[in-house]
Amino acid sequence: MSNYQVTDQVLLDIQVDSFEYVSGTPILKNIHQKVYNIIRPGVAQGQVVAIMGPSGIGKSTLFEAIAGLRHPTKGSIQTYDAAQQKLVPVEAGMVGMVYQTYDLYPYLTVRGQFELGAKKGDLTGAEAKEKVDFYLDHFGLREHARKYPVQLSGGQRQRVAIGQQLLCSNAVLLMDEPFSGLDPLMKDQICELIFNISKLDELMTIIIVSHDIEPTLSIADMVWLLGRTADGSATIVDTLDLMKMNLCWREDILADPNFQKLVYDVSKRFGALSGKN
Repeated sequence: MSNYQVTDQVLLDIQVDSFEYVSGTPILKNIHQKVYNIIRPGVAQGQVVAIMGPSGIGKSTLFEAIAGLRHPTKGSIQTYDAAQQKLVPVEAGMVGMVYQTYDLYPYLTVRGQFELGAKKGDLTGAEAKEKVDFYLDHFGLREHARKYPVQLSGGQRQRVAIGQQLLCSNAVLLMDEPFSGLDPLMKDQICELIFNISKLDELMTIIIVSHDIEPTLSIADMVWLLGRTADGSATIVDTLDLMKMNLCWREDILADPNFQKLVYDVSKRFGALSGKN
C-alpha cells in the first residue's frame, strides 16, 4: 500500500475546539483532524476512516457533529462539495448516515426508498432514474425492488439504507457500529461491502464509528482513537496511519502478524482510553 500520493485537497475538515451539552462541561475538546484526497495509481478508490474508542467515550456525539446534526460549541466542521469544488460548512442532510438499526420507511418499497433518497438529493427525471437503477444493480437489489423492509434480510436492509444515503448526500458516508451483533461471516461480508462502496468514487470518504476492533482495523486506511482528557472530555489521542504501516486493503491482512499485533495493542489501550485502570 506504499504506492499512493497524499494531495493537499481537503475532503473533510474537523476543527472542534469544544462541544458542550451543558455550558462549562465539554464532551469533546480539541479535535482537529483533516481527511486529504489520496491518489492511488490505477485505482479509483476513496478512504475509510475509523473512529474508535471504548463505549461511552463520545463516538456518537462526534458522529452526529460530523453529520451536521449537532454543531460544535466552538469550532467548525466542513466537507468538500464537488459541485462548488470547495469546502462548505456541514449541515444536516449533506452527509449520509447509516445507523446500525438500518432505519427505513416501512411503507416504501426498496425502489421507493431509493427514489426518496434521490429526491432529497435534488435529483429529478432521467438522472434520478438512472442513479436509482445504478444502485439497485450495484447492491444486488434489482430483484427485491418491489419488496418492503419487512420482507428483506438484515444484509439487504443495510444495503438499502446505504444506497438511499448515497443518493441523497455528498461523498461522505457515516456508518454507526456496522459490525455490532454480527457473526464472523457477516462481518466479512460487511467488510467486502464497504470496500466496494469505497471504489464508487475517489473522493468517497467512509467514516466508521466502532468499538469492534479487528474487522474495523481490517478495512480502515486511517484510525482516530478517542480517549479521555484530564477533565473528562474526549479528544483524539492518537492517529494510526495504516497506509504507512502497509496494513490496509490486503486480502491476507488477518494472517499478518503485524496486523494481529496492532489488534492486540489497540485492544490493550481501550481500558486506558476510557480513563479506567
